[in-house]
Amino acid sequence: MRSWKSKPLRWWTERGVGLSLVLAFLLASSGRALAQADTSAVQDTTRLPNPRGAMIRSILLPGWGQWYNGKRLKAGFVFAVETGLIANAVYQNYLASKAADEAERFVYIDRRNQSLWWLAGAILLSSLDAYVDAQLAGFDVGPDLSWTPARGLVVGARLSLRRRVPSD
Repeated sequence: MRSWKSKPLRWWTERGVGLSLVLAFLLASSGRALAQADTSAVQDTTRLPNPRGAMIRSILLPGWGQWYNGKRLKAGFVFAVETGLIANAVYQNYLASKAADEAERFVYIDRRNQSLWWLAGAILLSSLDAYVDAQLAGFDVGPDLSWTPARGLVVGARLSLRRRVPSD
């Protein structure tokens, strides 16, 4: 006799083929990008990412905008979070369709809707992150931006805070 967990798991694995293909495509393209990066010793700094393009990519496919900006680890994290929220919404919808009574169905629908709201927030944040990363791609963060004080008279102030300890 099968347990109740085997049916949803089998249902998800049968329909998880598309997700597997997307993962395989991302892994294949990352291997190709790494192979191309190893052949050139000098990094191309003349090409800056387009902020609007990064934002649109991030909206279309989870993590694509971050990948486009060169933030590979962040892209993987965004992909995992958004894909997990999508998978949870699909799974909760499946459980709602198989619920025995109306109260149980309502719980699953509520969980599904909550996952979809979290997904909308995650998509919004990841698209804004991709936009800002692309916008700041050409920002110089070299050590020459540090401020050095001028020679001559230097005026400063010091503030000390002490806590009084009550005596017994």
